[in-house]
Amino acid sequence: MKTKILLFVFIILSISLQTLAREFTYQGINYTTANMPDGECATAPGYTSTNRNFAGTENVTGELVIPEVIVLSNGSRYKVTKISDYSFWSINDNGNNITSVVIPNSVRSIGARAFKRNPVSKFVIGRGVVHINRTGLCNSSGHSEVYILSPTAPSVSSVTSIDEILDSRGINVLHIPFNCKTEYNNTFWDGYNGQDKDIWTIVDDADIVISNDIIYQYDPVAGDSAVVIGTKNPELKNVTIKPAITTILDKTISVTEIAEKAFYKNEFVQNVNIGDGIKTIGDHAFAWCPNIESLSLGNTVREIKKGAFARIDKLKHLGLPSSVEIIGYEAFCADSSLEYVMLGKGLKEIEGYAFSGCNNLSEVEVEDLSSWCSVNLSGQTSNPMFFSHIFSIRGKKQQTLKIPDGVTYIKPYLSLIHI
Repeated sequence: MKTKILLFVFIILSISLQTLAREFTYQGINYTTANMPDGECATAPGYTSTNRNFAGTENVTGELVIPEVIVLSNGSRYKVTKISDYSFWSINDNGNNITSVVIPNSVRSIGARAFKRNPVSKFVIGRGVVHINRTGLCNSSGHSEVYILSPTAPSVSSVTSIDEILDSRGINVLHIPFNCKTEYNNTFWDGYNGQDKDIWTIVDDADIVISNDIIYQYDPVAGDSAVVIGTKNPELKNVTIKPAITTILDKTISVTEIAEKAFYKNEFVQNVNIGDGIKTIGDHAFAWCPNIESLSLGNTVREIKKGAFARIDKLKHLGLPSSVEIIGYEAFCADSSLEYVMLGKGLKEIEGYAFSGCNNLSEVEVEDLSSWCSVNLSGQTSNPMFFSHIFSIRGKKQQTLKIPDGVTYIKPYLSLIHI
């Protein structure tokens, strides 16, 4: 009796799960929640030799961009995590005409022959993919560019090598994330005839653009901005940051950040020009670059982080635009040649030891005295005036000081120590 009850419950649950499964169309693409975890969906599977009822998606032309999240008109929300078998394989040769495919970071797997009979010339596969069927990128074109953004090489079903998914499908160049060649070379090898050798080219440029020897990194699928991560030329003397780059999808995005240690300990850099667009300069981005002589900051820089320009021996003049709000811990620590500093009126905070060891600093100029009175300082060595004997306001040397009307409080450590 107990066994019959359990069986009955199991049947009811199975029927309920099937009932709950949803099939829906979003932006012309068919999706299903069948056999998917709650809150997830897959592209609807299509024609197979055993299933002649086409359930996938037909009549798709041009660029196919799968969304990461689908929100239906009734408020239901689903994350797309799977490209099902045969999803876009048309029954007839005159069906789909997909020329490029963009798969979001949420997708974990790509099924068999998902894009067969489509003249796809470019695949861009998000960083979440962990498995690709050996025929998952099969198409009808002679050659495809494939960009896989996962830093970990995805597994490939039913093959001992990547040969079947790449070389035999007209794909002879694989683009992978920057600095991931070792990972992919260790995973994608050709076992044909027992020979362990590469039979195509792996290029680690899927998520970067290199322009004038500067490396810009971004997320080609979901990113709307790029980060400067360094240079391919270790002897680069002049660093000029571009305000924008063009991605592999021909989209123009802004460059907004210089990454942590992007040019750390580069002894060749002499001139740094950071134009408008950059908002953040990362920890130690230019630290221990002893030969920097000139530094120009654009009018969008908001934060200069920890040690960003520490231990620069030849920089004499420093002008900070009004956009700068935060100067981080030890940001200009031990810049031994620094003589002049200009502080913009947008400044709100200078963290500890920001100017510690700047023993040759002789003049500090502020753009606005009332704004300076409200700056948060963590200590006397975070204040460049601790080392200076000349104080200027908008280019005029001050020998007496009048606090402007409207100032009700002067923050600690703001006193002009050496006036």
